[in-house]
Amino acid sequence: FYLSLPSLKFFHLLAIFMAIHGIAWGIRVVSDQTIAAEILEPEIRGLGTAFLGTMFSTGRFLGSLLAGVFATIMPVQKVIQVFGALPLVGFVTILLLVKEER
Repeated sequence: FYLSLPSLKFFHLLAIFMAIHGIAWGIRVVSDQTIAAEILEPEIRGLGTAFLGTMFSTGRFLGSLLAGVFATIMPVQKVIQVFGALPLVGFVTILLLVKEER
């Protein structure tokens, strides 16, 4: 039981970060669903929003699973650094792949 609780010394920071995460997650979900509803045809809107939700849920599951696997073979600090750099890699990749319309 003790190992499942974060250190009480830094618990207030954990609470603050989790609150920020929850607010950001709520904003992102509403924005994604709104964009999907605007760009998808009415006939496939339900399928599109279901697919979007499924992909985000799958990503959350696989990300947690991979982080746990990597945490068993390397220090947790290194896992956090690697997983923290992945969005940056994705951002740069998107910038390189998107072609400007003329």
